[in-house]
Amino acid sequence: MVRSKKKEPQTELEKLQTENICLRAENTLLKKAKTLVEEKKAWTHLNGQKSSTD
Repeated sequence: MVRSKKKEPQTELEKLQTENICLRAENTLLKKAKTLVEEKKAWTHLNGQKSSTD
């Protein structure tokens, strides 16, 4: 997360823009995590192994 160095109060627009950036980063991270879980399930399925998350 990028933190602003300025001490002055943020406007409502600046607060919303900062929140939007944080939410986009979180969304990207969650998508990558979901992809990794799906790849692991596919890999274990192809190898005939049982997934530990069942």
